[in-house]
This record gives sequence, structure tokens and C-alpha cells, in this order.
Amino acid sequence: MPTWFLCGDSTMCDYGPELEPRTGWGQALPALVRHVRVRNCAASGRSSKSFIDEGRLDAIRPCLRPATCC
Repeated sequence: MPTWFLCGDSTMCDYGPELEPRTGWGQALPALVRHVRVRNCAASGRSSKSFIDEGRLDAIRPCLRPATCC
């Protein structure tokens, strides 16, 4: 099963039940897609630049590989 890695900021990240109804769109995405695993690596208070600068992209880089076509 393919995996989508979400790398972003507070608009995308997961929030705990104590913060309901606050929800990032990445938190809702798994309920909307089938046959795809969603791994939400987004972090609140971060930008795309800080995501890279803090090594968050490096943490998922070993999991990335080219997609295969159907």
C-alpha cells in the first residue's frame, strides 16, 4: 500500500482530543482516502523551512522511493 507523508505546519498537523474541535486537514485526510496510508509528520508552529532545518525531512527520507505506475 502506498504511503503519503505529510510535511507541513499547524494547518496540517494532528491535534489531540483535548483541543477539539481544532483539527488539521492532514488529521482528517485518512478518513477521505482509500488504499493509501497517511503518515502525518506535520508540526504545529513550524514552516516548510523549519521542517527541513530541524531535520524532520531527514527523518522520513529513508522511507521515500519513486512511485510505480499502474
